[in-house]
Amino acid sequence: IQDAAVVLDMMRKPIKLLFFVCLWYFFNMQYNVGNKQLLQSLGAPLAIAWVQLASGIIMAAGMWMCRFPLPSLSRDEMWKLMPTGVVFALGQAATVMSLATGSVSLTHAIKSLEPAVNALFSAMFLGQSSHPLTYASLIPLIFGVVLTTASHVRFSQYSLGYAMLSNMC
Repeated sequence: IQDAAVVLDMMRKPIKLLFFVCLWYFFNMQYNVGNKQLLQSLGAPLAIAWVQLASGIIMAAGMWMCRFPLPSLSRDEMWKLMPTGVVFALGQAATVMSLATGSVSLTHAIKSLEPAVNALFSAMFLGQSSHPLTYASLIPLIFGVVLTTASHVRFSQYSLGYAMLSNMC
């Protein structure tokens, strides 16, 4: 019984991680489908992206007005973070543009390359390299995306470009 308790305790963290990854995936798909439905009914992808980003600012301001802890950042630190915020906003707009110019499945497949893009950019720009097996684990992902994209019925080069721009942001 004690061994079973130890095994169960060891399994909690991976199961919890798997649960949250699946939860993130579910909400990410809901977000993409919701965006596509909104784009089909309203159009105006950049306006939709702007409203989504602005609503986040409004929610943060509301949280601060309700006395949630404020971040303790100096003006200099805020200016240092500004480029990150701009790149994040560009990535958000690129995702919405990808959904506007292609199908949800194509955008979602291309966006799944984000770990490979992060690994490549970390090595190129930050000088941070991972274990070769980490890179090898990305090969099936890359081939899967290439096969999916190449055989996609409603392929759009614009959707591909915007989704890859979003991956890079």
